[in-house]
Amino acid sequence: MQRMCTYALLVSAVWTLAAQDQGSPTSLTASVDGRPVKQSTAGVERGSAAVSFYLRRQRLPATAADEAEMDATIRKSECGRLRGAIWLAAREREKKRLAIAVSDEELAAARKQAPPFDAATEAARLQKQWDIVTPALAAVFDQGRDPDAVFEEMVKPQGYSREAWIAWWVQSRSPEGRARVLQMLRPFSEEAIRQAAERDEPRIARAQAENKKLDGAVDRIIALSDPKFDAYLKNISAKMADPDPLKRNVPADQKEYLDQRREAWWKAPTAAVQVSINDPSLYHACGLDAMGVVAPESHQRPTSQQQPIRIWPAASTGGPNASTGAGAPRRFARQRRAASPTTRTTPAMKMTTSAEST
Repeated sequence: MQRMCTYALLVSAVWTLAAQDQGSPTSLTASVDGRPVKQSTAGVERGSAAVSFYLRRQRLPATAADEAEMDATIRKSECGRLRGAIWLAAREREKKRLAIAVSDEELAAARKQAPPFDAATEAARLQKQWDIVTPALAAVFDQGRDPDAVFEEMVKPQGYSREAWIAWWVQSRSPEGRARVLQMLRPFSEEAIRQAAERDEPRIARAQAENKKLDGAVDRIIALSDPKFDAYLKNISAKMADPDPLKRNVPADQKEYLDQRREAWWKAPTAAVQVSINDPSLYHACGLDAMGVVAPESHQRPTSQQQPIRIWPAASTGGPNASTGAGAPRRFARQRRAASPTTRTTPAMKMTTSAEST
């Protein structure tokens, strides 16, 4: 991931984490390998679900059916975080098992490839956003103006999309929601952003380098017992290394085969992760069975009592071809770095920073 993107996400994470400190937690309670899975507060989830509903329906929720649709959106988000935590835990286990490590020299080389980050530009961007959005929200909620009219007059001319504006004003309909939005939008000083970047960038870069190295190690393991995988991997690697961008086209069938074999390999490590959830019905609803997580027989017939259950790993033996199936989840677009042409995608790192606002 380019350094600019890394730090933009880093600053965004500050706003999100600060906003999520307010309110009650959502109903899903889960742990992965003994670590609690962090969930958003109910207020944040409801606001995000309302935004998704508006973007789909072009109106605000108004009926019991609408509320049920938002409930489904919230549950989908909760399940996504649970699956993501399981996937990350499986990767951490394999890092240890395969002794994946990045030397200081390798880390330095990787960091040199990233473009420099301009804290001044980022601070100016955040300040501009604050100066535009806060009076626009005031026009809607304090002066009673139409949100669409405010967008056309105050927001759109400044280069912001309608989708972004909808996310801001729909979540701000209650005093609590508006406070959360303002908390997320608050600007930071140039120095605060620079300090946050300097503090967290080495850790983030090392984790990304380790994940890339893990992906390569898994590919080599699969290739040892799968000549077809080995041939396709070498072919795609050679194409992506071609100095002529027009010759870097990757055969779709070969890429699909690599992805399928990687998913099959990862199913056994994923099944070894120990998962505990408070609602047995979520085992199937969240697609944990498709990931390879195996529940005891009693958990497959949930009762009305929502007591915490333990999903224990299935016994597994054999090499990388010992299991087949859907494998690990493939779509974590918001959580991962750009996909490598020759390795599996790497989940992004959780970034926690703190900074003084201006």
